[in-house]
Amino acid sequence: EIYTLSLHDALPIFGAEKVFAEKRRVVANYAKSKNVLWVFPSTTMRKTAEHLLDLSFLHHKIATPEIDTEIFTQKKISKSSTKKVCLISNCSNNSKYGVDCAVRALLELSTTSGFKNTTISFYGHGDYYHTLTAPLRGLTNVSLHEGQLTDTDRGIAYAENDLVILPRKDFSRQNITSIREALSAGTTVLAPDSAIGDAFPQNTPNLIPFPADNFYELSELLNTLSGKFSKKQSSSNRTANPSAVDVIKSDKQTSFELQRSEERRVGKECRS
Repeated sequence: EIYTLSLHDALPIFGAEKVFAEKRRVVANYAKSKNVLWVFPSTTMRKTAEHLLDLSFLHHKIATPEIDTEIFTQKKISKSSTKKVCLISNCSNNSKYGVDCAVRALLELSTTSGFKNTTISFYGHGDYYHTLTAPLRGLTNVSLHEGQLTDTDRGIAYAENDLVILPRKDFSRQNITSIREALSAGTTVLAPDSAIGDAFPQNTPNLIPFPADNFYELSELLNTLSGKFSKKQSSSNRTANPSAVDVIKSDKQTSFELQRSEERRVGKECRS
């Protein structure tokens, strides 16, 4: 038999210690079984699970996600002098998906004189969508698309753009799959180093990591990769429009309420 364990299953849930203890007991019963193979998305996830559960797995292997190459494949798209960048992300949890960092980077990038030669497409959905995209609404070369993309839609978006920003910060199977899909489409991918982990070899072609939450370095990477942006303007313009950034910073109460709502939802699921 083959059993799989995700990192989410290994983590304790707020207010559900008994549920976690029961899950650990079940996992421990099979962790050392000779006829059980544990499949993980990466070595880091296996080690994390072993640390959280305080046990080790006798038989285990790393399985890379399968990519639909019919959808996520390199396509012949006509190139133009305008550099195309797309950002695709869930906006329902700001601390997890890191959209605020990407928005700040784009605002920083907008202070360059060559920014007018770039088009940016933002695809997102979730509770934070309107709050996080508000600072970008005054930029004429930024198009905002609210809604969750299908696999086919993402494949087209990857193929039509030169660069794609995947700002999600956590190291998860879903995140690894998204990065692999974009790479399969032949697009240059910018992703937080915390999301890449050990799932990809160092110097993987077209995969460029940046420090999570460092919006200025992400902006510098975009500036360098485009090859069309001029040097930064004076230092007085280095920081993005304060009023725009404050839109994101001032949303702490919404963030707290969203977290409490999520905890109540998880607790209700556990009781049921």
